[in-house]
Amino acid sequence: MKGLPPVGYYVVMLGVLALVLVVGIIVGVQTAAFVLAGALFVFAGVRVSKFNHLVPCIRSTFIDVLTLCVLAAAVAYFGMWGDTPNILNNTGVM
Repeated sequence: MKGLPPVGYYVVMLGVLALVLVVGIIVGVQTAAFVLAGALFVFAGVRVSKFNHLVPCIRSTFIDVLTLCVLAAAVAYFGMWGDTPNILNNTGVM
């Protein structure tokens, strides 16, 4: 089909999601959020680079890069609280 990226792109995306899942289970949620944010920044960089033919081009490059960067920044920002302990377990309150 015309306009679709190579199968390797989808394999890499699934690999990144599997990596984030494994990091979240083994290391912690905070680190997994930072890995996911870094991967989103990398995908934004690929969208801007000369390899942009490897990424699905549905919207304009500017919108794709802006969306990926904003999402990556939000995941990284909220990831800071990923390993926050449960308040109920620490206070002894119900």
